[in-house]
Amino acid sequence: MADAALSRGIVPLSPRASDVPFDVAWIDDDVLVLVEVKSLTLMNERDQLRYGLGQLAEYAHHYRADDRSVRLFLVVEGQAPSSRWSAVARSVGVEVVGEHQLDGLFVK
Repeated sequence: MADAALSRGIVPLSPRASDVPFDVAWIDDDVLVLVEVKSLTLMNERDQLRYGLGQLAEYAHHYRADDRSVRLFLVVEGQAPSSRWSAVARSVGVEVVGEHQLDGLFVK
């Protein structure tokens, strides 16, 4: 993900000691874009997506406490998630993106 951001002219951020341990983040205008990446198989889809959504909820809580605007993305590698999971994610403010649909993350 960091390489994908760099190839589009976006400088990815690394977590500092005081940050939550996000996978990839960057600033888009004044919005902090936070990305969690999960690899999916038929056997682990439920657990991985629940874990990723929980992580993003923690990240959002952490940064919104500082009055930051955030956008949340869960990028999935491998098995595409069921449409049910995309709906669940949207209901909590997270966009699910497949590994082959990354352009939507980098719209400025």
